Amino acid sequence: MINVPILCLCTIRTDKYLLLKGDTTPFNSVVEIDRDYVEKGSFSTIYVLSLDNSTIFQNLISKLNPTIEMDTISDMVSHISYVENVEAGKIQYNSSIQKSIILAFTEAKRDDPSINIEYKPLGLDITYYGPNSRFRVGDRIIKINGLGIDAKESLDKIANNNFHVADEVTFIRDGKEHTISLKRDDGFDGYLMYDINMDTINPRVKIHNNNVGGPSGGLLQTLSIYNRLTDFDITHGLRIAGTGTIDIDGRVGPIGGIKQKVPTAFDDKVDIFFCPLENYEDALIAYNTLPKNNSMRLVKIETFYDALRYLKEEA
Repeated sequence: MINVPILCLCTIRTDKYLLLKGDTTPFNSVVEIDRDYVEKGSFSTIYVLSLDNSTIFQNLISKLNPTIEMDTISDMVSHISYVENVEAGKIQYNSSIQKSIILAFTEAKRDDPSINIEYKPLGLDITYYGPNSRFRVGDRIIKINGLGIDAKESLDKIANNNFHVADEVTFIRDGKEHTISLKRDDGFDGYLMYDINMDTINPRVKIHNNNVGGPSGGLLQTLSIYNRLTDFDITHGLRIAGTGTIDIDGRVGPIGGIKQKVPTAFDDKVDIFFCPLENYEDALIAYNTLPKNNSMRLVKIETFYDALRYLKEEA
């Protein structure tokens, strides 16, 4: 006989989503570099698990686990489909990898002039659009007010999210160009994509596929690539992890799921955990719930250079 109340608890979905602990992923398997130096320690990114439209039963169970975070799905994202979410995550991840390679090569070149990288902006790939927006996930903006995406005015608008009503935007969708004048309802967000010249890059790199989406591994990706370009091993034999988006100027941005990432790092015996400034208060709350004999160091940073300086001087 079917127990109807229990069946309802386990099958009826809600407008909630759950964030759960994930795992750490060593990064050196993602980007292969032609002349890797020996790395005694490791750099790992950390991912969390997201469960959208969780059931009533799952919501009840989540309250028993302090590492699980429950929140309401916003009306501003409910129109985005699962397939679009996956595509958006891939765009974010690919943009993050490109930025990590550019920044790491640029910084390593300061010490080794034989290192070379040439790149240019390709376009702004849409990862989010508002409920009434005319954009869709995967659209690529290539011109703003008639200027190419590599023009200073275009890059300034993107960097400062300084778009205005009536700005003229040209984008590509399914291989066709479209030009529109922005309206108030045309809300969108996107990630700048780069074309890295793989014919002239030195040393050569090969990017392998990865099932993890999103931009939150940017900082650790950059540190890992940089370390394998230089002859001084900044890992010092330690397990180094953390989180934070990256831009090619070295800025580290905030991410979600910090309260799940800190205990995940502890469980995986991480020695140093780098945390973006904007996430530090929440990270510290999670850190203070760890066992008192915890030896993992929680390090607050604002830029790639802060993390690099810490590993060179204090690790």
